[in-house]
Amino acid sequence: MPQNVQTLIIGGEFDAVTPLSLFRKDARFKRSNIEIVLIKNAGHVPWIEELEEAKKLLYKFEKSIVVK
Repeated sequence: MPQNVQTLIIGGEFDAVTPLSLFRKDARFKRSNIEIVLIKNAGHVPWIEELEEAKKLLYKFEKSIVVK
């Protein structure tokens, strides 16, 4: 079920297109399987603007995935 899939949402501090506040305010995203992470000093494409930080987050998330 999608409600049980581990999910990582990465957003940039200065993202005016899809700010993380949209996810944080929406009850559908307040689940234990969803992690919302802000990358400072980045905008709409933080994986390009702050590549090293995004890589660290993705690696950490990959290691946390539990296959059932």
